[in-house]
Parts: sequence; structure tokens; C-alpha cells
Amino acid sequence: TMKINSEMDYLKTMGIDSDIYLILPRIIGISISVFIVTFYFQIISMFGALALSSFLFHTPLYQHFSVITTSLHVYEIMVSALKSLVFGIIISIISCYHGMLVQSSITEIPQAASIAVTQSLFYIFLFDGIITLITFL
Repeated sequence: TMKINSEMDYLKTMGIDSDIYLILPRIIGISISVFIVTFYFQIISMFGALALSSFLFHTPLYQHFSVITTSLHVYEIMVSALKSLVFGIIISIISCYHGMLVQSSITEIPQAASIAVTQSLFYIFLFDGIITLITFL
């Protein structure tokens, strides 16, 4: 909407580069957010699975926890971190790109958002496969 309301033109007339002022913080913020949310959900799901399996199978928590700590390697954690950073960068760049393509009408915004979501999912699946092939083969 900033482009439609000519707010981008005002930034240009003030000598402010809109790419650095508007787009770069979004790319950095989304990338960091995806990274943090990924680890948050991984930790929550791991402890949820520990609690549920301990409850269902009537085994102590430390037994399940020891199995997880022996089977989980630092390399897998680093690959997960790399993937989450790459996915955050992909999502933010594609979203900003399609947002900047909107020209004159407010009805173009939902169309651009829909295209951005579709392309983001495609590239996330593509890069997920590439990173998995590179790291685990």
C-alpha cells in the first residue's frame, strides 16, 4: 500500500533509498523470526512427544530423554538452523519482490500475496530437497 499511496515517492524525494529503508529490515526480521520460531516449535514438539510417550508407555522421562540425546547430533541441529535461515530468506525476498510489483490498484495486493505464497512454497520445497541432498548424501 505504500507504493499505491505514493509514500515510496516521498521517500525518494527525501533522498532515502527505499530498498535499504523498507526492504532490508523486513528480510532480516523475517529471517530471524523464522529461525527463532523453528527452534521454538522443535523444542516444544520434542518435549510434548517426551511427555506423551512417557504417559502412554508408562516409562520414565529420563529414559526417553536419554534416547533423544544419544540419537540427536549437532550436525542435524546445524542443518535445521541452515534450513530455517534459508527458508526465512526465501519467504522474505519473494514476498518483498511481489509486494514491490504492485503498481496502481489496491486490488493487486491480494493477488500479489497469493502469488508470493505459492512461489515461496515452491522454492521452500525446492531448496529443502537441495539442502537435504547436499547434507545427507
